[in-house]
Amino acid sequence: MLKKKLKEEDIEKIYAQANSLSKRLPWCDYNHEHKLFLLEDKKTLAVGFHLTPIACEAKPAEMMHAISKSLTEALKNSIPCEKGNPWILQLFTQRKSDLSDVYEVIEKSAEKFKETEFTQAYLKTIKQHLDYVSNPEGLFFDQTVTQQIFKGGQLEVRAFLYRKIRDDKNAPDRKNCLDEILKISKKFSDQLMACGLQVNTFTGSDFYNWMVRWFNPNLKQIPNEFNQNKKPYGWDLTENLFFKTPKSFAFAGCVSEVLELAEKNQASDRPIYFIADENHLFTKVPLLASIETRIAKMGRKLGLWLWLATQNLKDFAEESRKMLSLLETWVCLALPPDELDQIEKFKTLTPEQRALFLSARKSKGQYTEGVLLSPKMQGLLANATGSLAEMPMYFLSQANPSAYNMIKLIKKSLLKFLKISCFMISLICPLVILESFYPKIFLNTHEFLKENSLFFIGIRFSLIFILMLTWKSWIYKIACKNNWSGDKRRYWLAQRWKIVIWLMVFEVLICENVTSAFYY
Repeated sequence: MLKKKLKEEDIEKIYAQANSLSKRLPWCDYNHEHKLFLLEDKKTLAVGFHLTPIACEAKPAEMMHAISKSLTEALKNSIPCEKGNPWILQLFTQRKSDLSDVYEVIEKSAEKFKETEFTQAYLKTIKQHLDYVSNPEGLFFDQTVTQQIFKGGQLEVRAFLYRKIRDDKNAPDRKNCLDEILKISKKFSDQLMACGLQVNTFTGSDFYNWMVRWFNPNLKQIPNEFNQNKKPYGWDLTENLFFKTPKSFAFAGCVSEVLELAEKNQASDRPIYFIADENHLFTKVPLLASIETRIAKMGRKLGLWLWLATQNLKDFAEESRKMLSLLETWVCLALPPDELDQIEKFKTLTPEQRALFLSARKSKGQYTEGVLLSPKMQGLLANATGSLAEMPMYFLSQANPSAYNMIKLIKKSLLKFLKISCFMISLICPLVILESFYPKIFLNTHEFLKENSLFFIGIRFSLIFILMLTWKSWIYKIACKNNWSGDKRRYWLAQRWKIVIWLMVFEVLICENVTSAFYY
C-alpha cells in the first residue's frame, strides 16, 4: 500500500486558523508593568483610560461653556499636533441600565461599619432604590420632553490614546516610543483631572471585563481573567474574549454592506428594503441595536426602508427603544391588553386606535384579525388559517417610500422654482430702483446696453463655454474638499452637458426676454 507524502501546503492546511472576528480587533496584548496595550501591528503602544463624566445636571449655560472651554484647552495642551504621524484619541461611550457596580462602590465605602444595624438598613434601602430605578421596563414613558422611557442608568466613557509607529528610517526606536507615550498619557490624565474629570488608567482586568460583556451579552458570570504569567506562544488578547461563535456579528457585516450600497445609490429613485425577521434576537446585542437605530433615523434619506418582525415586544433590548419609536407603519395581529401596553410605551395611541386594537379577534384554525396603522391608513385586516393564526405577530416598517419620494420630488421642484424666481427678481430690482431714483443714469445705461447688446450676449455665452471646459476640474476640487464618494463624484461629472444645456435655455428664454423688456 502506497503512502501519500505530505506536502508543505498540506501541513499548513492542518494548522490553518479559521477567519475570526478577533483578527479584526486592534488590540493584541497587554503589559501589566507599564499598563500599556500592544496593537495589531505588534509595534504600536496604546494606553487606555476610564473617564467619569462631569455632572452637568441643572448647570447654567455659562458654566457649561466654561467646562467645554477647559476641556478643549486640556486636549490642546496635552496631545501634541503632528502632521505626518498624528496622535489618535479614540472615545467609546456606552449607556448602562445596570447600576450594580454603583452599589458595590457604596458598599465598599462603608466597609468599616458594614456589620452595624444602621449600615445594613441603609445598604438595603440603597439597593432597593437602584434596582427600582434601573428596572428594564422603566418607571414611565415621557411623552412630553424626551419621548423615551424614564429610568436610571449611567454613562460609561472609555478612551484609548496612541500614535502609530511607521516603518520608515526616520521612525523612533522602541525605547523612545515607550518613554513618549508614558509622558504624553501622564500629561493627558493630569490635564483632564484638572478640569474636574475622574481619570483611571485602564488595566488588563478592566479591558477584559468590558469586552467580555460586550461580545457575550447573555453571559451570566464572567470567567476568571487570563494569567499574564502563563501565556502560550502565539497568544492573542482578543481571542480570549469570545466563548462561542459570534454569529450575530455576521449580521452586523451584512447591515454594513446594505448601508454602503444605499449610500452609493442614494441619487437613484430605486428603494432598498431591509427586512429582519425575529428581530428581537439581534437587538439584544447593543452594537446591532445602534446600527438599526441609525437605519431608522437616516435610512429614508438614502432610500433605505426598515421592516422588522417579532412575536413579543418585551424581548426587545433597551437599546432598541429609540428605534421602535421612529417606526411609522405597524401591522399587529390580535394581541392581549398587556401587550398593547407595551406598544404604548413608545407609540402614542388615540382612544380610537386603542379600541381598534382591542376589537381584533381570532378563531383558532380559521382566522386571525389584526390592525394596520400608518400615516395614511388604519383599519382591521385578517390572516387566513395556518401557523400564524396561533401567535400574535408585529410587523413594523417605516413610512411608504413611494409617497416619501413624491414629497421629496415636489419639494425639490418648488425649491428650484423659488430659486429661479428669486434670481429673476434680483435682476429686475436694480433696474426698477435705478429708473425710479436716477432716471438720467438709467437712460444712459439703457442706450449703452442697447448699442452693445451683442457684446453682452457674447460674454454670457462665453461664460457658459468656460464652465463647460472647466467643469471637470471644479467637480474634482469640490469633491476633494467635501470628501465625496466615488459614485457621487461620477454622478456630478456626468451632469456637465445637462447643466450647460439648461444654462443655454435659460439664456435664450429668460435673459433675452429680460433684456428686451429693459430695452423697450
